[in-house]
Amino acid sequence: MSNMRATYPVLMAVILFAFAMRLYPVQASLPYTYWHDENNYVEDALRMAGGNLKPFSYSHGGLYQLVLGIIYGLYFILLKVLGAVTSPASFLVGYLRDPSVFFILGRVISILCGTSLIYLSYAITAKIFNARAALIAAIFTGFSLLTFQMSIFALADVPATFLLACAFLCVVLSIQKTGDRSLYYAASLLVGLAVAGKLHCVFGVAFLFVAAFIKYRDERLRSVVALVRMLAAGSAMVMAGFFIGVPSALFNIGAVYQDTVVRIGGAHITVNPNKHRWLYYFTNHMRNGWGVPLEILSLCGMGYALYRRTRWDLLLVVFPISQYLIFMNITGFAYHIIPLSFFVFILAGRFLDELLSGILFRRSIFFATLAAALIVFPSFIDSIKLIKVVASPDTRTIAKSWIEDNIEKESTVLEEGCLFGNAISSPQLAGNVESVKRDFDGAVAIGGSGSLQKVKMAYYDELYAGSSLYDVVKVDKLKESDILSNDPLFIITTSNNDDTFVSYEMRYFIEEGYYESRNAMKKTLAKRYALERSFAPTVEFTSFFPHFMDRDYHALRSISLAGSKSVIRGPRIDIYRRKL
Repeated sequence: MSNMRATYPVLMAVILFAFAMRLYPVQASLPYTYWHDENNYVEDALRMAGGNLKPFSYSHGGLYQLVLGIIYGLYFILLKVLGAVTSPASFLVGYLRDPSVFFILGRVISILCGTSLIYLSYAITAKIFNARAALIAAIFTGFSLLTFQMSIFALADVPATFLLACAFLCVVLSIQKTGDRSLYYAASLLVGLAVAGKLHCVFGVAFLFVAAFIKYRDERLRSVVALVRMLAAGSAMVMAGFFIGVPSALFNIGAVYQDTVVRIGGAHITVNPNKHRWLYYFTNHMRNGWGVPLEILSLCGMGYALYRRTRWDLLLVVFPISQYLIFMNITGFAYHIIPLSFFVFILAGRFLDELLSGILFRRSIFFATLAAALIVFPSFIDSIKLIKVVASPDTRTIAKSWIEDNIEKESTVLEEGCLFGNAISSPQLAGNVESVKRDFDGAVAIGGSGSLQKVKMAYYDELYAGSSLYDVVKVDKLKESDILSNDPLFIITTSNNDDTFVSYEMRYFIEEGYYESRNAMKKTLAKRYALERSFAPTVEFTSFFPHFMDRDYHALRSISLAGSKSVIRGPRIDIYRRKL
């Protein structure tokens, strides 16, 4: 473990700078909440804080929401002690008035876990290889776009990967400690918790399985029975970890199966129509999420590990290979490979370290740092551009201000781009009492409790005193029948629902006949309504932002960091008024 002390100053600089990068955009978009998954996680956590431990969908796990719900509970106790709130209802009123603190708390969890991953990458690599390789791996983990991207939002991916990395560290320590079982079982428990956070961490059982065989060989266990006993106990700990993280799953096995195997499997597996779909991870996810130089180095690191086949090589490659073999037909999102990235970056760090050692830079920390920085630099620049994007003005916020200044109160406004009562791809307008009642009915219709809508109605005057209120009719994708049945004075459309901004990669989101329905709606809209105002972004992302698709990466890379040209993000918002 040479040169560990020499690497510490650079490691601390990397960690502090990466932490500052993640913390800087922590207030992005707030108090408006335009990212659907963030809304789901935060509102799930609020329900759990109130005692309902069942997440809205098991496809997103439940541990992150549970931890966030506990934090909200502690926050409620603090506010009650300070006299800022008097009841759970008044606590929810504070959320409805301004949810910023609630989202910031969720984002801080991701920021801390994302920063901790950098150190874990270093610690693991230093234990199994050397300190210089560890420093290189830490730099890759800290500044690649993909790991950065998911570290700044209230999402479960990075916290789940953090638990997975903790599990792997325990496995490494267990292998290094002859006769150990407690660390191995702790690793198994952590894998279960990671799966409870994000389901694709399930491939962590692969390195648990390999670790058991390594220990069996090293310790010369007398019988296969001892190996089977250890595997069985480890499997039990994985299950225990999962049900600790998602306790309601124990009583809703059917719902878990429906949300995971049926929903996710049916939506994702073999969805890619490309005959070369097995290349998709390489040509899309890795290229976009890591950058070409880091992708090439990472693949070289994987190949080198398969060539060397030491115990640590086998332990590191089994997770990425398992995930790839099962999910190689999937398109999905690049962020699905965040857990995979953690292991591959360690192998990339080891490979670059040995490559440098072979060309006369055997001990140089400076050249190792420089080489790692150059390789991750394209991805780092994309991360800086992402900070610029999320901190920029949004068309939805600009449109909202214009509406409040130019459209008379109580006007009927039909707006699309709304999910579960939340305006996601359109301006978040304050609705009148009738609007809130419609939102409540919509929440109940899909199996929700409508608790937030109940609080809105009970404290309506307190929440919306002095606000510009509208009779808002919310729909997901605007149809011709919506226009004809409601006959609103104003209609708001969003380019996120136009076919030109629905990526072919995610075609399973589009119901049959969608394009025909969209064209019929546009004909009726043009016949009955006139365009009043349009708000166009300078850079347009798909409706899945911040979960990037190919065109989102291209849009991000079109942004220039030079000069003072401002960026306006969001969809194009068109506001129509009914013709006389």
